[in-house]
Amino acid sequence: MAGAYVTKADGLILKADPRAVQSFHHRFASDRTHNESFTIRWFCDLSPEKKDWYTEVMILLSRFTFATKENILEFMRIRGYDVADADEYLDELLVRRCLNSFYMSETQDEETSEGKNFPEDAYVVYCLDLCARQVLVRFFREDMIYWRLTDCYRNTGQIMKYLSTCQFYLALLDVKRDRLRRFDAPYDALIGRRTSRYSAFLEVSDGDPAPRNFVLESVRKADIPTYWEKKVMEQMIPYVDRGYWRQSFVDAPYFVLLAEDMEVATAAAEALSRRLPKLRYCVTTDKELLKGLANATFYRFAYPDVSDPNEITPESNGELMPVKASIFTKYGKS
Repeated sequence: MAGAYVTKADGLILKADPRAVQSFHHRFASDRTHNESFTIRWFCDLSPEKKDWYTEVMILLSRFTFATKENILEFMRIRGYDVADADEYLDELLVRRCLNSFYMSETQDEETSEGKNFPEDAYVVYCLDLCARQVLVRFFREDMIYWRLTDCYRNTGQIMKYLSTCQFYLALLDVKRDRLRRFDAPYDALIGRRTSRYSAFLEVSDGDPAPRNFVLESVRKADIPTYWEKKVMEQMIPYVDRGYWRQSFVDAPYFVLLAEDMEVATAAAEALSRRLPKLRYCVTTDKELLKGLANATFYRFAYPDVSDPNEITPESNGELMPVKASIFTKYGKS
């Protein structure tokens, strides 16, 4: 075991030392060690139930890069699959090099012995391995050919952003089901010839023929204040105020911030309210998301003593105020 590590308790609330590094279940497969024909033969010999189960898991990870076992089980339950044999199935996917997994610690553990050296209470995260790409390219979708091994190597802050995005997706899928028309993670918005990256883009139906568009951004403590201020000034202001959103949408998208905690939520929302006072947005936290979207509280930073947004000054006093976000919860489970 490689020193201090991120535990399940820390991972539940997406807290991790930004200096932590990944220790993987096994060395990633390569074309030399895992011939594609062997993988395809193995997959074709599986029962139809296993094929569907395995494919769904690999598709989930292809979309979100990282997911925990709890994320995977929740997704499979929502999709209507039996999860009684989940441990056995995930182990087989690891052995067959369709998946890899890792925990995060202060120093890298080079010899994890197929996961046997993982601490029992470590926060374990799953990702794809080469053989998943071989299966998905052949049986699911061609764009998986762009998956690269380097996609699985990220710093702790980025991993937590990916995982928080996945959790938001699962919470939204649970309440919207078929009314969630689209969820792309990550999302690159166009600013002229440049792009501005956000955690996700989503389309949600509220009963009208045209779904409503949302841009999701996961904001972590390490982003505040420098990175977030820079993103607002250099990317969000041009995208919103200068109308670059018109390159992709008929109506301006609504922004949703998913913050690490209330302190981060307050700082991120205040920066938006000062720089973009007319922006349509709301913010919630990881802790609120754990309650489920039906019970989560959304906020907006407001200045109760300022009637005109143009009169906001550095001396103005504001605070997070609860707002309605019925588009995410109105219809309940279908």
